[in-house]
Amino acid sequence: MFSGFEDRLQTCEKELENSRTQLGNAKEQVNKPFPQDDDLKTKSARLDELNIMLNMDKTENEMVDDERDEGEPDGKAQKNTRDKISRAGVCLP
Repeated sequence: MFSGFEDRLQTCEKELENSRTQLGNAKEQVNKPFPQDDDLKTKSARLDELNIMLNMDKTENEMVDDERDEGEPDGKAQKNTRDKISRAGVCLP
């Protein structure tokens, strides 16, 4: 009965020692600088620039879509919107 308990105790002690070793290694790694940090910052800044440019385009297209002369039937307003988009240089199907 106690032989199984002693085997289990030894296994748990080995696992505990392994966990302590891994914790020590992790603490060392946390203090090391991230090697690609400068590259990450550069690419993140470029991504922000591209997102801003895409959002500017989206805002312009939404403004064109939202412009509608009040009192016009939907067909005529839709044609006016298509004309405005065409003049903006956007190809429509």
